[in-house]
Amino acid sequence: AMSKRQSEGGDDGKGKKSRLQQKTAAQFFSENKHFAGFESPGKSLFTSIRELVENSLDGAESIGALPDIRIDLREVPSHEYRKMHGMEKLEEEEKTNEPADGEE
Repeated sequence: AMSKRQSEGGDDGKGKKSRLQQKTAAQFFSENKHFAGFESPGKSLFTSIRELVENSLDGAESIGALPDIRIDLREVPSHEYRKMHGMEKLEEEEKTNEPADGEE
């Protein structure tokens, strides 16, 4: 059995540090995206939509209602995405800070 000290990454009793570390769920899934279904953009989109639909179905079932689920997907150009998320000013600053052709 592992002691509390060992499970927290402390001394193993022999003067050596154990390698076991605790991580949050977010840290774990960030480092192991494939376990959550986020290893590629296509798989990420599928996994996200599936989760939203499953959660909607579960919610409707829990209150005894028939589900009414609508999904509208569209591709958003990067400039529109940046504007939606307040990133257009950052984009403008990047352009003004770029050296002119031939300068460095």
